[in-house]
Amino acid sequence: MSIRNSLAAACGILALAGAAQAAEQKPAEQKPEAAKGIPAAVVDAYLEIQVALAADSVKGVDAAAARLATESGKAGLAGVEKVAKEFKAPNLADARKAFKPLSDMMVAANKAMPGAQVKTFHCPMAKASWLQRSAPVRNPFYGSGMLECGKQTD
Repeated sequence: MSIRNSLAAACGILALAGAAQAAEQKPAEQKPEAAKGIPAAVVDAYLEIQVALAADSVKGVDAAAARLATESGKAGLAGVEKVAKEFKAPNLADARKAFKPLSDMMVAANKAMPGAQVKTFHCPMAKASWLQRSAPVRNPFYGSGMLECGKQTD
């Protein structure tokens, strides 16, 4: 065997060995991208309360608050969970009063975990902010009395 043939054979063997070694190596595991924003189940439960209050209703808000407490607890949002557990809506006035600290916690969570598909709105008359999906303004603190009082702040 000539030197040229010997070198070609050696190169072929090295190439095969390199390919086999590369095939044995597993690609680095890629971690899924972390979820962005407040989890949808938390946002949905909160928005159910916001929509009801803007419509001058308390129907379903206690159940939504209970879901919000459960889902925010799962998400590690302890402040939201605590306030949601304390939320009681025996009537519209009490529900709106309880909604303010709940909204304060949700607005803070949204700032800390941006990415949820919600916007922050503020009513200067109520001196309160809340989240909703989009315009137009639907004020949960005054409902039909001043439904459009407020403006988007982000």
